[in-house]
Amino acid sequence: MAVSNSIKSAVEQEIQIDMTPMIDVTFQLLIFFMCTLNFKTMEGILPAYLPKEVGLSAGVAQASPLEPVRIKLLKTTQGVEVWVGSQQFIGEAKYKQLFNQLQAQVLKIHTASLGNLPVIIDPEINVEFQDVVHVLNACRKVQSLPEGEMIEIRFSAKALVERQ
Repeated sequence: MAVSNSIKSAVEQEIQIDMTPMIDVTFQLLIFFMCTLNFKTMEGILPAYLPKEVGLSAGVAQASPLEPVRIKLLKTTQGVEVWVGSQQFIGEAKYKQLFNQLQAQVLKIHTASLGNLPVIIDPEINVEFQDVVHVLNACRKVQSLPEGEMIEIRFSAKALVERQ
């Protein structure tokens, strides 16, 4: 009977767990994870005019009196080809040649005071982002010239839809 009484008294006795150490460990883990958290750094912003005729707020786009300069980027087995109209730029100096071509067109338009020149970058879906940025940099370099303020850099709507 003595054993059953001790079991009975042990069962009747309420077991209490001390929660303080568990709460301390939880807060220490929370502080540890907050301190070691690496926030995603945003990449550089690429300022450009996106097509206004495609998207959520498709409004009436103002037409430019000038024919837009369409820069096509095509991926081939030899690398990336850059086309401006019927002119092809390949090799190491293709972006420098593109800059010179755009600069010549801007000078011609600036002297005639014809208005803004839309430049549309139209990459294929398989062209690497690096090549698109090189073309954008060449366009921005021309845009930074005193006579290059009239350039409006845009991306092709087709390229935006394919990348989504």
